[in-house]
Amino acid sequence: MAVIHTGSTREDLYCMIGLIVSAGVLMIICWLLFAPVELVLDTRAAGFYIRWAGIGQVAVWYENDLWWLGWRVLFVSKKRDILELVTGPRGKRKAAPVKQKKRKRSSFPKKRLLSLMNSFQVRRFQLSLDTGDHVLNAWLYPVNFISVLRHRIRINFNGENYLAVTVRNRPLRMLYAWIKN
Repeated sequence: MAVIHTGSTREDLYCMIGLIVSAGVLMIICWLLFAPVELVLDTRAAGFYIRWAGIGQVAVWYENDLWWLGWRVLFVSKKRDILELVTGPRGKRKAAPVKQKKRKRSSFPKKRLLSLMNSFQVRRFQLSLDTGDHVLNAWLYPVNFISVLRHRIRINFNGENYLAVTVRNRPLRMLYAWIKN
């Protein structure tokens, strides 16, 4: 007579739990590496933000004569006055003695930094410019008709000045660009 083994042993159960936890950790690491990081700057709205899709966002904006810093990480969000962050709480300033430390001169990684900057993709670039000088605007006006720059750079005569830029990258591409050089 054949014996059919239907139950699993304790070691099989621990192995299965270890595989599930390992797969979960691997999925989280892949999510962190492939989730896009986006920097948006728009001078019309007087602010900018950096967003890591699905993880968090840091924003700086101007509102009611104050600059604000706001951030959100997963489900936690906070909003603070930048002036208060820089100067500390009002009325509780201490004069700390400044100590001069000797720094070692390290070589600046120019090649790595350039490679890192080249890994970014410009998704949107719009510049509207009025110099205030009609003659200079007239000299610059033909730039509007260069096909490569069309809808990106706009020279105008009606006082409209703004810059809107959206730059995107993935942490995996930044890591590769940093390690490559």
